[in-house]
Parts: sequence; structure tokens; C-alpha cells
Amino acid sequence: MTVMRRFLGAAVLACALAFSACGGAGGTEDVKTEAAAAAAGYGFTYGQNRYVPGADAEETLKLLGKPTGSRDVNNCARGAVRKAYSYGDRDFEVFADLNADETKDVIQTITLMSERVSTEEGLSVGDEESRVKEIYPDCEERDGEYVASKDGTEIAVSVNRLRKTVSYITYRTAE
Repeated sequence: MTVMRRFLGAAVLACALAFSACGGAGGTEDVKTEAAAAAAGYGFTYGQNRYVPGADAEETLKLLGKPTGSRDVNNCARGAVRKAYSYGDRDFEVFADLNADETKDVIQTITLMSERVSTEEGLSVGDEESRVKEIYPDCEERDGEYVASKDGTEIAVSVNRLRKTVSYITYRTAE
């Protein structure tokens, strides 16, 4: 009976992998939550998965695996604590907090902090400021950042004005 269960489990896994490799951009697969499906705009691909702001935090963090670090960050707006998880050598951070209804934790932001990772469109920390407008021609300058919006999400690019290079890139739900 145990051999049969293992065989069945292996067959199901093989089918799932085969189907996931057939679809999507570059073989990546969106995090399977209603929030992720609703926020199909800007997202960050890491490994074989695509992560978007608004996705269920528990599922997303499980897919990302063990963080290299974590810390609590005060959320002054709600008087609560949000959790920040670092991956890689602080290549990127994921911030999880309660959703607007305060019913479950969702991914609030994903911030790219290293040149070792890039946006799906090819922008990285350290790139020249001019590349931001090339890659996101519809972006607008807001509060010292270049911001582009798509399908309920935003990508905000902060630039070091002295060096004229990208300092960090943040994915978030649209305001």
C-alpha cells in the first residue's frame, strides 16, 4: 500500500511539473491565491515563482523558503507591527502586514535592494536613471520616485540623485 501511495504521489507531482512548465511567461507560475490573481500587474520572479503585492503572506513565504533574516517594523498607520523578511544577502525584502480588512496577512511590498536581482522588465539596482524611463515609459515622478502602475500594482523606483543610479525598487499595491 505504501509503494502505491508513493507511486501515486510521484505521478501527481510529475503531472503538476509538466503542466506548470507549459504555461506562463518563461515557465514561471503565479502564487495561487485570489489576491495574486487579482493583482496580475507588476510582479517579481524569483526561482520558479512569481510574487505580487497583495498575495497571501503565508503561501508566499512558504514558497520563498527560509529567509536569511527577519525583523519587526512598526506600522505607524495601524499601530501594529509588520514583519520584514530578507532573502539572499539582502538581495530583496518582503514586507507582510494585515490587509485592509485586517483579516489576514498579505504581502504589502517587495523591495529589491541588490544588483543581483532585477525586475521582470530588466531593471536592477545600480542601473542608470535613464534606463527607468526606457523600461517604464509611462512612469511618472511622484514623491522623489519614478512610479508605474499596472493592474492594481505599482513599481516605484528610487534614484540616487547624486549618482543618477537606481537605489532600490519597490513593488506595492496601487494607492
